[in-house]
Amino acid sequence: MPKNYHTTNQARIITALILTGILSVASGLTLNKNATAASANSLPETTNEISKDNLKLNRLPASVAKAVLQDLARREQVPITELKIVDYSQKTWRNGCLGLPQPDEFCTQALVPGWQVVVSNGRRKWTYHTNSNGRSLRLATPVSSSDNLPSQLPASVRNNVLQAASRRLQQPISQLNIIQAQQQTWRDGCLNLGGIDELCLAALTPGWQITVSAVDQVLVYHTNQTGSAIRVNEKASETTGKKLPANVRNAVLRQATEVSGLPSRALSIVDFIETDWVDGCDRSTYPNPCDPVLLPGWQVTVGAGNQRWFVLSNQDGSRVKLVNSNNPVANLPQSIVDQVLADASSRARIKIAVSAKNIIEAKQVVWSNGCLDLAGDVCTLAEVPGWRVTVAIDQQKFVYHTDNYSQVKFNPVASQIIGDAGTVQPVPIPASELPPPLDQGVVFREISSGGFAGRTYETVLRQDGLLIRVRIGDANDSERSVRRISREQVRQFEQLLKRSRFVKYTNLSYPAPSGAADYITYTVTSQQGTVQYNDISQSNLPQNLQSVIKAWNQIKNSQDSSDNTIQPVPIPASELPPPLDQGVVFREISSGGFTGRTYETVLRQDGLLIRVRIGDANDSERSVRRVSLQEVRQFEQLLRRSRFGEYRNLSYPALNGAADYITYTVTSQQGTVQYNDISQSNLPENLQSVVNGWNEILRNAQSL
Repeated sequence: MPKNYHTTNQARIITALILTGILSVASGLTLNKNATAASANSLPETTNEISKDNLKLNRLPASVAKAVLQDLARREQVPITELKIVDYSQKTWRNGCLGLPQPDEFCTQALVPGWQVVVSNGRRKWTYHTNSNGRSLRLATPVSSSDNLPSQLPASVRNNVLQAASRRLQQPISQLNIIQAQQQTWRDGCLNLGGIDELCLAALTPGWQITVSAVDQVLVYHTNQTGSAIRVNEKASETTGKKLPANVRNAVLRQATEVSGLPSRALSIVDFIETDWVDGCDRSTYPNPCDPVLLPGWQVTVGAGNQRWFVLSNQDGSRVKLVNSNNPVANLPQSIVDQVLADASSRARIKIAVSAKNIIEAKQVVWSNGCLDLAGDVCTLAEVPGWRVTVAIDQQKFVYHTDNYSQVKFNPVASQIIGDAGTVQPVPIPASELPPPLDQGVVFREISSGGFAGRTYETVLRQDGLLIRVRIGDANDSERSVRRISREQVRQFEQLLKRSRFVKYTNLSYPAPSGAADYITYTVTSQQGTVQYNDISQSNLPQNLQSVIKAWNQIKNSQDSSDNTIQPVPIPASELPPPLDQGVVFREISSGGFTGRTYETVLRQDGLLIRVRIGDANDSERSVRRVSLQEVRQFEQLLRRSRFGEYRNLSYPALNGAADYITYTVTSQQGTVQYNDISQSNLPENLQSVVNGWNEILRNAQSL
């Protein structure tokens, strides 16, 4: 019995072990199956949505993948099956705008965990920023090529911004994309980015906000209209690179202040890069007389107007060094030295031997075009680093603009040479005193100030022939006058500006004699630049300038040649509607009439036409219709052809005594125009074309 009991007990143990093993295997199979299912649940349902080559340890949530693909499919009007997620990575965005703020958008300053997702259709790629679950997402890359950027974005702005971003990020331009470009009007000459102690011209400055994208980095730039002034918005940018330490910045500005003689508030940091530089000797090691001390630190570019200073600093700003020497010729290329001396010698009244000692000034500058900011037939719109060189021979001074290699141009206006007797010697207008550039559609502007009354007036001539005069500081706008000259007169004046080479006098002032008083100063600006003179010096100006001023005075004194078109008035800033949302092409707000109701109709880029009644709490009158994408494109082309932006922020009022009319306030990406059903037939022809095109869209839209 004991033996049988032992055998039976042993069999039971073996049986239990076998059963335990089977259960373990089954359990393992169940766990593996569940794990596989869990992984599958974190991927999109369709197998072609995520490239197998890019599967990663941290799976992209299905909700994020679905949201991104659906959004892009809707934008591009393509089936979702044609799109594939080719890359993704976890990110922590530093604001609620996911690192992609819109102009003037308030972004919550909180860290937002999320994803960066790259989608492709096999031909193009798009990059999205999302939060952790995909409920918040933003498209970070351009919809397609640069053709989708605003058509009026100047090439000079685009090129200069890309060059600045390339220097800042140390990446080739081919790796950079402009993902957003919007026109802005900055409130000062510092483009809304002035430092605490910086002196900024208190004048509205039209320009652009440009967003540049690189791998994992976004830079936001503010520029003026031409791109000659560029500043990076550090707060709005998302970069992985280092920032310039505050103590280095302060030390560099102190050095630049000493060298330039300008106050620190007139200087700004234009660019900076990390670099190693040599400063002094450590010891001598045979056969070298000096073992240089290599310092890690920064090369900082400081700017004021079109002047540049290059300052080297160590890592904490305790040692700084100006790249330029006190000797004006020290860093000037020898080829430039030889050319300017040879040319100055040939122009000098007294023929004497000249040498490098005759070069009394050599400043590094960045010219705004390939003509080195002097007159030329065809000038490339790209920044050209170079020099402004002054040569003194006897009592004469000769000023030259050069590049860094061999291009040398003589500046006759800035030079002091024996020439026309009685002409006034001009002086440069300080950059801080220059008025803002002209708005689009403006041909010429005159600002007159001083005299016995001490009042300041601004008169502008528009391309459509409108001549508008206002008194600066007139709160009631009581002295405003609006007249019109013919388009032929406008064309003739533009031709005169070209023939007279007005551009050669850019940013020059012809001052009054010492001791003069109660004179009127005139600051006149064309699209090429600004000239300043006064009523005392006017008769002694260069002949070409006198021709321009004479013609301008004739225009101001000419009779109004108004036809049947209505004279517009500016829309007060407080009455302007908000700018269009992203993705909206056009908006109409109609109000008044017998019913007194207000309706808003918007046309989106995807062809949706949405109409709502303002104040309709139940949204009972909402209608959503659609036009084809071809019709949308045709209407956008009509807006460009008709130069809708030239009528920006103007109102064409109804006749006095009119009542029960409907007012239409229409807005494109270029601005807002206001008119009514009474004045519609008397609008300028280009505006009538836009209104007719818009009404045709309203008629042709199909219900969903």
